[in-house]
Amino acid sequence: MKRLLICVLWLPAVLLTLGAAFLVAGQFTPQAQFTLLAKQLPQYISYISLPRVLGAFYSSVEAVDAVPQRVANYVRGTRLEPHAAYLVDTCKQYDPNTEYPLVYWYLAIARIESALCKRIPQNSHNCTGWGIHSAGTLRYSSYEEAIADWCKGFSENYLNEGLTTPDLV
Repeated sequence: MKRLLICVLWLPAVLLTLGAAFLVAGQFTPQAQFTLLAKQLPQYISYISLPRVLGAFYSSVEAVDAVPQRVANYVRGTRLEPHAAYLVDTCKQYDPNTEYPLVYWYLAIARIESALCKRIPQNSHNCTGWGIHSAGTLRYSSYEEAIADWCKGFSENYLNEGLTTPDLV
């Protein structure tokens, strides 16, 4: 008999408890709960002072541009690896007001055209296919020269003309 009574009363008790919980929860939004908690706590400002003793450590946070490191990681193991910093600096020179789209264009085109310089015409240093067509192949004496010419040409002929997305190019 006890078991039957417990089974019969259990479902209404659960439903009433859930309903009450939802009603109460609807009255207290997270912002209201935070405000209520902030009013209850005393306001203190604390400062930490580290002793200058042997074994103490100091740390600092410095904001640096992550793009050069990301580019270096991306081209690791390719012929462009020693030229990653030059690529970022040169692209930034020709497109200084943006957040490195010229670098990303170069890497995307070089990835498609030559698998990041794995398949390029002999002695061309031309990773992007810039000036490679049926009439001939544009050759450079170094990767730096090829990067500088591509950045200048792409910036002048595409980005400055408003062709900023692959759909427009």
